[in-house]
Amino acid sequence: MIAKRVTLKEVAQEAGVSMITASNIISGKRLDHASPATRHRVQEAARRLGYHPNLAARQLASRKNNVIGMLIDSESPIFYRDVLRELERLANAKGWRLQIGIVHNDLNSIRQYVNDFLGNQIGYVVCATHNYPDFGAEIPAMFEPFRNVVFLEEPLCPTRFPVVASDHNANYFHAAKGLIARGRKRIICCARTISYRDPSFFKAEKGFKAAYAGAGVPFEEGFWFVKPEPFDKHFAELLDLKPDALIVANEKMMFKALKQLKKAHLRVPHDIALFSAELSVFAELADPAFSGFSYNAEELAVQIMKHLPLSSDDLPDRSPVEYIRANLVWSESTESNRINHTERKKHAGKI
Repeated sequence: MIAKRVTLKEVAQEAGVSMITASNIISGKRLDHASPATRHRVQEAARRLGYHPNLAARQLASRKNNVIGMLIDSESPIFYRDVLRELERLANAKGWRLQIGIVHNDLNSIRQYVNDFLGNQIGYVVCATHNYPDFGAEIPAMFEPFRNVVFLEEPLCPTRFPVVASDHNANYFHAAKGLIARGRKRIICCARTISYRDPSFFKAEKGFKAAYAGAGVPFEEGFWFVKPEPFDKHFAELLDLKPDALIVANEKMMFKALKQLKKAHLRVPHDIALFSAELSVFAELADPAFSGFSYNAEELAVQIMKHLPLSSDDLPDRSPVEYIRANLVWSESTESNRINHTERKKHAGKI
């Protein structure tokens, strides 16, 4: 019978450290970040368990290849698609191409793609699928054999690899600040309940509340409205808070909100403003046209490429986490002084 191969995770558990710490100590990287006692504990755990690093994988990853591997979640935000398009354009301009893996909440699939990337001698990876509640903390350590990895959005646990993320703190701060400046004082941010809280969730909440504090407007706890899907099931409870503006997660929720507000005989934006945390190219076709965040996909892609050292000219020279502000698009769903699509049709013959 073939003996079961001891994994890095087992060594980390035996030594009582994280997988990243165990990986760094065993591979001889960043040893100054661990105390002598911790290094000894990890090395002893590896010896007792009979752990042997996968040297073949490390050797494969050290070879040159003009391909960038990218892992993306099948349920990623819409703007990830735009980042992917910009990444491909920038990579092609350098004579590189992308190899893409699409997964969702499946550690085995991620592990298989990691092995595929190694087998294809890919040394650089962009990871945009990592914040899963059950195993998200394990994912950064899986990429240790690669020359470099850039994470799109912050992973659940610290990583030595660079991170490029949208600045959710600033995004939500300026969205709420802009709505307050437009006379809205009872803004409710509708955040979906998920089984975990990734860093972007906490940063968005912090920025949203900071806008209220900065404007001296009273904040009620119900204004950060966290409920499970379906969103429209909780709409009556939301309206009991008497909001004059809503920030919702995406355009799907925007359309649901429009439907529910129409049933409640509330007009957008006259009675209540609507702001989407994620806009697509179809936002301006809605009636009224949607206000919201337009994520700076081009700049996100530029920073990802800057942190992937494809040549000596591309070596990163910035901090490990690069935050990029989204653009705020103010349109008819928040601007009560604008003529919406329906009114425009009525006035079409008079203009």
